[in-house]
Amino acid sequence: MKKNEEENIGKIPYFATIYEPDEKEVVGELLGKHTRRIFELPLEKYTEYEKEKLIEYYEYCISQKYILPRKNKSGKFYYPNIFRQLQGADFDIEKGFKEIAHEIIFKNEKLPMEINDDFINIMNSGFLYVHGRDKFYRPLIIFNPGLLSTVNCSLENWNKFGVFFMEFLVNKCLLPSKVENWNIIVDLGELKLTDTPQLKDIFSAFKGIYRCRLYKLYLLNMNFFFTLGWNMVKLIMGPTLEAKACKVDSNDGQYDSLFTLINRSQVEKKYGGTAEDLKKGEYYPPRIVSDNYFCEGSNENDEAQESKNIEESLDHYKDEDSNITFYEARSE
Repeated sequence: MKKNEEENIGKIPYFATIYEPDEKEVVGELLGKHTRRIFELPLEKYTEYEKEKLIEYYEYCISQKYILPRKNKSGKFYYPNIFRQLQGADFDIEKGFKEIAHEIIFKNEKLPMEINDDFINIMNSGFLYVHGRDKFYRPLIIFNPGLLSTVNCSLENWNKFGVFFMEFLVNKCLLPSKVENWNIIVDLGELKLTDTPQLKDIFSAFKGIYRCRLYKLYLLNMNFFFTLGWNMVKLIMGPTLEAKACKVDSNDGQYDSLFTLINRSQVEKKYGGTAEDLKKGEYYPPRIVSDNYFCEGSNENDEAQESKNIEESLDHYKDEDSNITFYEARSE
């Protein structure tokens, strides 16, 4: 990979840098509970309830004679990280305390992690890759668990790849204070029952580490097993993940319910979009596939903002002194 290509991997589209999330995108409700989605904000922008929970946590640390490290190998560990874990623990301070301590130990042991040929091969298999963004610039992760058997890799390397991929998403595909969540599109069409134990082993390696990052989970091409066992699957997912999950019907290959938040140009044709389907070896690095982010559900204000974004982005793109770069556009 050339040096300039490596530097451009995961760069945020300029549209996202001028995007300001509205209140409902910053803090909302899930299952009737207070749910923050954007965490990397000044502490004064947190609610009084949230500040109280942070104080409770720090007081509990003192009672346990636990000194929170100022830094770990991935950078500062401060209140946004803490609050993600507390919210993920449903504000159970003792449980949150244990999970925060686990996260610190985990990252100190595992990070930093450099990309290697094995990781690139896994992504280029089509098993797990990034393709496009939704109308709020959240990246779309495409997960094809049925391709697991096509990749020759030890469990140890699978676990390392899982951590690498999550860190890649957080550090290369998100933008603090603006874009802090992702969507996952899961293609279940080729998944075999015999693959599920190994998948569980792979992803259990970082369970509970990357909290409060998922926005929507789209389940496509549910095969006979998953259709029959849908109620069992929901029990396994738990209430929070179930509330974020959306079973998408194919509608003769159109997958219409997928596009309430996503422009079709961001998605490959095989999932009802208009982008060309990628082939093995083309999945990494991710590229910007379209400058169209808004979709049928956008209102007039959204459309006006989109026009403004495009004009400003084009002006900015022509500026030779700009330090914001785009993914290399995929050639047709």
